Amino acid sequence: MPIRTAAYAKPEREQNFLEDLNHSVAGLDSLLSVLTSKCIKYPFVFVIGAPRSGTTVLAQAIAYCYKAGYITNITARFWKTPLVGIQLSHSILGYDPSYALGVNFFRSHRGRTMGGGGLHEFGYFWKNDLPVDGSALIGTVDLVCKRLIMMQNALGRPLVMKGAIAAIYKEQITRILGKHNVAWVYIERSDTIQNCISILDARRDYFDNQCAWFGYEYPGLRKELEFLRPYKQIVGQVLKLRRYYGGMATHTVLLSSLMKDSRNALDGIFPDFVREPPSGAFESVRHKSRPILEQAFQCVIEEYYQ
Repeated sequence: MPIRTAAYAKPEREQNFLEDLNHSVAGLDSLLSVLTSKCIKYPFVFVIGAPRSGTTVLAQAIAYCYKAGYITNITARFWKTPLVGIQLSHSILGYDPSYALGVNFFRSHRGRTMGGGGLHEFGYFWKNDLPVDGSALIGTVDLVCKRLIMMQNALGRPLVMKGAIAAIYKEQITRILGKHNVAWVYIERSDTIQNCISILDARRDYFDNQCAWFGYEYPGLRKELEFLRPYKQIVGQVLKLRRYYGGMATHTVLLSSLMKDSRNALDGIFPDFVREPPSGAFESVRHKSRPILEQAFQCVIEEYYQ
């Protein structure tokens, strides 16, 4: 397992504190679960796509524009006791933190968002119960779905989440929650070269190693690509995940379309469009030209298709 650089490492002391905090409030979370409805009242939206393709900004746009519920950075600290986290987040931030943050709600770096009200992917919640190799038993998936229903009811609105791990269990989750209650929204960064460069940058930033794997995968993907050189491995990761996620999507959004016209790009995910994102919301998504890397990846992509 590659070691993260200091800028992205998770302090052990903080992790231990949060583990203890979750354990300490487990009884309160159980009490809240008794008081929370187990009936599905709103849709679930899972955002899927290759790493660095725009999944964060799409989830942010859906949360903001449709006033959908999402996991804040505060709630994410309570991955084992999410109902407590949601109540605490509501108490501190109110019920519409995305609107309170405005354009800052859309600021992120490598998927990390700003402030207590920023959108979090809730990776610890998913990984706590659902192995990324797809080996979770149906009973475990059922329990996770029951927790999702309670989280949604605690939020009091549709729930949007990044769904890289959920996608591994797409068939089970869709069956348990109900086909008409779940949307799998796939985003594609049509500029393949920039998508690849962004993954390369993330590998270097997170691990100071361009050979270290970055991003989620489907079962068996990393093993399939592990003996390839870094650039070709990244190209394979992007193209294979596009096929994987695109094949399960109920809705498809192009990142370029989202940036140009969010209303049309998001049309149909929910019945009613609520509001436009603030001016400048998507500025952090734009890239600078880097000719040497662009040429290198272009050669690899051409080789990949030969």
